[in-house]
Amino acid sequence: MSQQTEVPSRFTNGRRFALERFAWGGPDRLEVAGTFRGLDEAPAGLPVLVLTGPDRTHRLPAAQEDVSGAPENGRPWSAAFVWQEPPAAFETAVLRLGSDLAVELPDPGSDGEVAASVELPVRSETGHGAERVRLEAELLAGREELREARSALHRAEEELSRAREDLRVERDERAADAARFRAGLAQVREAAEEALMAKDAELSEVRGELEVAAAFRAEAESAQKAEIAALRERMDEARRRLRAVDEALG
Repeated sequence: MSQQTEVPSRFTNGRRFALERFAWGGPDRLEVAGTFRGLDEAPAGLPVLVLTGPDRTHRLPAAQEDVSGAPENGRPWSAAFVWQEPPAAFETAVLRLGSDLAVELPDPGSDGEVAASVELPVRSETGHGAERVRLEAELLAGREELREARSALHRAEEELSRAREDLRVERDERAADAARFRAGLAQVREAAEEALMAKDAELSEVRGELEVAAAFRAEAESAQKAEIAALRERMDEARRRLRAVDEALG
């Protein structure tokens, strides 16, 4: 609950309320007790407890059977106020008496009596009207600013969440791209190594074939030289015989 507003003495005319109890009397029941001082006359009608929350204002009428009577100067007074709807959180509580008297109450207790009697000003709404209107306007403006700030915070949190999600998706995509690149590079390297090994094997086979061919060629050349030498010897022999015949005939 917000801190109580200081009320100038000109709006109270010495009226005070010695609060002795403001507490929950049940899940849907708030009880107020104390003694009024400085009242000129008893306010008419049943009192009302006005509770202002972050979003709306609740008016709790007094339970007629639980009101000790009309407020009188110096006489103990009590009343119980019952919610007409499910109870909700509230920030300020104001006890309204008759048409123009009001008492701003502190936080309600949860365990019965207050530690000591609290003297609260009883202001006149008639003399306090302009001040009250100003304060209520400031309160409404503050609530509007708070709603806007909360809305801006909510939007910022949503944008931050989206940015984080986009960053996560981009990081995942980059990680997937890097994994695919590494896998592709490994495949290329493996294919290159396999091709190189195949070329090496093919080159070794060609070298072997060349060595066999060279040996065969050397052998063929050697055989050819031997055959040529034999032919030359036969030709020489034939020439000698031919000369011998020519000599015998001549």
